[in-house]
Amino acid sequence: NLSNDTYLSAVEFVPGNRRQVHHSRVMVDSTQKIRGIDGMSEMDPKIKEFQTIPLADEFLYGWVPGNTKIFFPPGTGKLIKKDSDLILNIHYSPTSKPQEDKSTVNFYFSKTKVNREVKTLTLKESDIKNQPFYIERE
Repeated sequence: NLSNDTYLSAVEFVPGNRRQVHHSRVMVDSTQKIRGIDGMSEMDPKIKEFQTIPLADEFLYGWVPGNTKIFFPPGTGKLIKKDSDLILNIHYSPTSKPQEDKSTVNFYFSKTKVNREVKTLTLKESDIKNQPFYIERE
């Protein structure tokens, strides 16, 4: 756990099993409400309760084959609030054989002063209406 709010200057996902890891996503929950999902099967009916909890940052970083680490410009950084939970979601390609994966996420903490916070706009299909395209206010 982080004891203070801190900024990231870069984030990197390193797949442990490149043949099986299809993509991954790192999210942040500063409410500490989502931690009840830890260890729960995606088939558990209670998981739907957690899918309605808004996260502080629904998309801190995503990886697909070919991605490298993301660096934020000098003087900027991605804020991670103290005591936040980090959520790692990994999707795997289907296989008929048992597999092992030792993927890692590397966080690079800002060593210089951050003057501007990097924000992420998450755009979901449910946010877009047709026609014309627009994003509803919350």
